[in-house]
Amino acid sequence: MATLKVNVNKLNVRTSPVKDFDNKENVVGVLQKNAVFESVSLIENELGLWHVNAKGDTISAKFVSAVEGDIPPELMKYHDKIPKIFLDFHLGKLWELPMQEGLKVGIIEQGHVKKHPAIKAGITILKWKEDDQQGQDGTARVLIEEQAEESGAETNHTTTMALIIAGDDPEKGIIGLAPGVEHIYSYSLPENTNPENFIRAFEAMEQKGVNVINISFCASDVNHNTFTIATELIEMISKLKQKGIVVVCATGNFFNAHPPYYPAAYKETISVAGIKNNLTPDVESDFWDGVSISMCSDHYFDKHSFDHSNGTSGATAIMTGCIIRCINSIKTSDKANLLLEKFSKLNTIEFSDEKTKAFIPIFEGIEFLNQLNFIS
Repeated sequence: MATLKVNVNKLNVRTSPVKDFDNKENVVGVLQKNAVFESVSLIENELGLWHVNAKGDTISAKFVSAVEGDIPPELMKYHDKIPKIFLDFHLGKLWELPMQEGLKVGIIEQGHVKKHPAIKAGITILKWKEDDQQGQDGTARVLIEEQAEESGAETNHTTTMALIIAGDDPEKGIIGLAPGVEHIYSYSLPENTNPENFIRAFEAMEQKGVNVINISFCASDVNHNTFTIATELIEMISKLKQKGIVVVCATGNFFNAHPPYYPAAYKETISVAGIKNNLTPDVESDFWDGVSISMCSDHYFDKHSFDHSNGTSGATAIMTGCIIRCINSIKTSDKANLLLEKFSKLNTIEFSDEKTKAFIPIFEGIEFLNQLNFIS
């Protein structure tokens, strides 16, 4: 069952769907704007989806929205399979923004994205040719592209992040935030990752012209200061930012054990910390002064057994999906700062104490569209 709100001034209630909206023969009533209709099932004809109530009366799904969660019309028939986070944080409102065509997403982690039936986007594995002489004395590095492997019965961490971002199998409840992504590029970092490894990963993504980079992974300076003084890495991220490439990074899963973590600590990135469904800090997520934004870290795929769809990693992938949905509205090169500025003007919930300080954007109501449906 779904509670629906009428979005037009008047909406005809009918005994059954029609093939022409001008046909008034089976009209049995009229709903005024903002009136509520309780849908118990859906049927479909040439004019699209129709909601049916307990009495058997029908209304067109084109002119209503869900009161709870703002479910997009194309997902209404799957309303019982939509992730709880999707509803609680009103992520369906993102569907009201026109999504840019031809978007490319980079995913940098320790592990590669694998093929999955629910990922319709193309997937390419990126690697640099192993040659110690590459990049020396002006020699150009050679970027190798490989086909992704097939995913097994259980998805790995990296593939689950890709499903949160671009999963597209609503019939099975796999509903990503940006299923219209055209291509996913995957780059795997080695163990004991250092700044140079990140630079090589970013160079690969730059070469492929990605729009957004998701890093549900982080490294620390617990034993040395390589990231703190990594001037070349900071310059690389700044270069990406100037080109309009948004870098979204997880803050870590250690709750202030040794913060900050990298590359999330660099102000040139959008750093994401996790919160729980009750809007309290996730005790396994890292916060520090300067963290950009927070997002829910409960299991995104709550109706599936994906092991990795929770935590700061999952929160980061959700935010990446949100950013992909919004990025078409931004025409300036500094997309990251402008996005954060617009997010901060939404209805937000802020929390702060001695250890945590961040804000949570609430994607709901006309305020959301007014703030994000802009050209700059």
